[in-house]
Amino acid sequence: YRLAGQICQSLAYPVEGEAFMDAGIAAGKVSRSGPEGALINALHTAGVKDRATTGELTTLAKKSPSGDISVKLAETLYGYGDYAGAEAAARQALAKGGAKMDANEANMVLGESLLGEGKTADAVAAFNAVHGSPGMMKAQHLWLLYANRKYTGTAAAQ
Repeated sequence: YRLAGQICQSLAYPVEGEAFMDAGIAAGKVSRSGPEGALINALHTAGVKDRATTGELTTLAKKSPSGDISVKLAETLYGYGDYAGAEAAARQALAKGGAKMDANEANMVLGESLLGEGKTADAVAAFNAVHGSPGMMKAQHLWLLYANRKYTGTAAAQ
């Protein structure tokens, strides 16, 4: 848990790092004291600042004529565990489109968010809209496997 928290901290993902540390506390593997406590406090402080930028990003995404900022907003909200907000932002990105907006990226975060909300059939449809590089297709395949096993127990249509 501490390593994951440290990696998140080094990559400037404090909210996600804090979630790892909270999971470690809940599992009884992490303490709020000592070096772990210092990491938890640092992640929390940075997370508060990070969350404060979400409003500005939301405003920029709404004003932008293309969906590229909306994709970034969707990814941010997904990282925060706000699956409904991430879904809305990803749908906004797909509706706006634009030369810089990657529809595959938007569909991936849309599918991930829909899974987080328990909307498996809609998530599978979003994942099935992904096409492109071999790496993207591998990611799509893994998410479809996850959806099948975690939520339905059956194979999803490809």
